[in-house]
Amino acid sequence: MSIKSFLSTIFKIAVIIIALFIIAVIALAIWFWVADPYDLKQFLKTDLSDSKSNEQMTQTDESTDKHPLLDTEQEKTLEKIGVDVEALPTEITPEMEACFREKLGDDRVDQIVSGEDEVGTFDYIKAGACLGQ
Repeated sequence: MSIKSFLSTIFKIAVIIIALFIIAVIALAIWFWVADPYDLKQFLKTDLSDSKSNEQMTQTDESTDKHPLLDTEQEKTLEKIGVDVEALPTEITPEMEACFREKLGDDRVDQIVSGEDEVGTFDYIKAGACLGQ
């Protein structure tokens, strides 16, 4: 067996491995798109009909306010990531605020407190543990 045929065999094996890897990545991407295990499609949709249906749902759900400090859209967002909105505290203690400042930073907490920006999903993920204090 010559070096040329050996390298040719190694090259063929490498191409097959790369092709299998690409096929596996594509199959995984298709599975994520179809199964949507982390409910990510809601963030990717920009269809106008969705916003209309959300407005209609907001109008019908306004009578069932689950948390006095959150608007309906915030409640829905938190529920979609698995948060029991009714179990959230209705007051923020000084210990909780100190924890928020530690996890999110002073600037971000000031933005949220002043109403300049809303609490986002990633804020909850970072500082969700602070709510139990």
